[in-house]
Amino acid sequence: MTCLSVLTVALLSSACGDDTPDITELTIRSDDIHEGVLPAIKDLGTLVSVSAKDSSGQEVDERTLGCVTWMSSDKTVLDVKSLGGSAMIKGREDLFDALTDVTTLEDLLQTPEPSATLTASCGETSDEIEVRVVLNAGGLWQIVLDDGAYEIELDLAQSGRRLFHEMTGAEGTIDGTRFILNQFGYELDGHFLGRDTASGTYSSSGGSTGTWTAQKTD
Repeated sequence: MTCLSVLTVALLSSACGDDTPDITELTIRSDDIHEGVLPAIKDLGTLVSVSAKDSSGQEVDERTLGCVTWMSSDKTVLDVKSLGGSAMIKGREDLFDALTDVTTLEDLLQTPEPSATLTASCGETSDEIEVRVVLNAGGLWQIVLDDGAYEIELDLAQSGRRLFHEMTGAEGTIDGTRFILNQFGYELDGHFLGRDTASGTYSSSGGSTGTWTAQKTD
């Protein structure tokens, strides 16, 4: 082989070499992460991503993170679809799937949300986070207060543990079976008794108190 041929091969090898970025730090990211735990909604996809740094401490362009692979520690609880620098996660089991013999609210309160570990890796660099599957409570709810002064239908959207209705400003949270919602000067605090029913107590800015019930109709 001539010197020119050797030089040509060397240049081609360099041009076609390994394009994997030199990643020394990965961090799983999501706006829904709270106190180090990532919620995944039952039967609803949520997009998560990673940030990465190279050996010089510089941020790596997320468009070059095709090397990243994603894994769930328990596929019966958490489904993961790898998309390179991001992933689509979906809860497969919620706490009602974990219940076998429930007769009281106390049984519900003592039932933990199913959890799994989500891991993102590129070469020898990785990051992991605990994921807990939350109830899928988005949809149309009929909420009734016992005093008859408040009855409304709210089509609630959901992001992680947060429930909201942009038009009316209603906003609430889910934690296990607990359901809190603030709307029109009322604070509703209660529990899911099933995936489509909830009840509890309320207080208003005017000082009234009582009970409420809610039914998911769609």
